[in-house]
Amino acid sequence: MTDVFISYSRKDTAFVRRLYEALEAKDYDAWVDWDDIEYAEDWWAKIQAGIEEANHFVFVISPDSVQSTVCADEVEHATKTFKRIVPLLYRPITAAEDHQRMHPSISRHNWLPFSDDDDFDSAIATLIDTLNTNPEHVRLHTRLLVRAIEWDDAGRPDSLLLRGEQLNQAEQWLTA
Repeated sequence: MTDVFISYSRKDTAFVRRLYEALEAKDYDAWVDWDDIEYAEDWWAKIQAGIEEANHFVFVISPDSVQSTVCADEVEHATKTFKRIVPLLYRPITAAEDHQRMHPSISRHNWLPFSDDDDFDSAIATLIDTLNTNPEHVRLHTRLLVRAIEWDDAGRPDSLLLRGEQLNQAEQWLTA
């Protein structure tokens, strides 16, 4: 499992490399496509697994990421798997059609300013604070999601059902 999945447009790669390095320097494991997809691998299946196994879904907002079909698909998968979505505003969205095109899960969340004009170190500190909000709850959600997917993929065998303390923990999480 990883701490953060980063969704972005390739045109924003330089910024995302800086973000990735800053997160890694703070001991956060970040999932990015240049590091985690092998050649000849089913890239979409790998991306879906990366989203599912990450505690947080960070979306780098720019005109290019909003226009990207793959980015939209990533946001949709993160939404369907109930991931904590953290939008970072890297480049402003000025075109009305881009605002309309933006996935509702991105547009309804409060965006963390992360442009070249913002203080990068301060923005990283705010991002880390955000990632550290309710960490046990988020990690348990990720663990339960991965277990549920494994159970479903295996044909839903009784042997993979939660039992005992694991079941109690999951029920308490669900109630909370």
